[in-house]
Amino acid sequence: MQAQLEREGTGRNRRRTFVNLDKQLDELCDQYDQGVRADEGFLGIIGEPYAFA
Repeated sequence: MQAQLEREGTGRNRRRTFVNLDKQLDELCDQYDQGVRADEGFLGIIGEPYAFA
């Protein structure tokens, strides 16, 4: 029972992490679409959140 509760807690934390990553990526893509971010390193900037996930 304890192991199942720990797995469920871990699953919730992983979902929260990916929801946060999705929000960050959406913001970056919106900035790119608006012309705020138009540098050559855009893909590097997009990849940064995954480096620390």
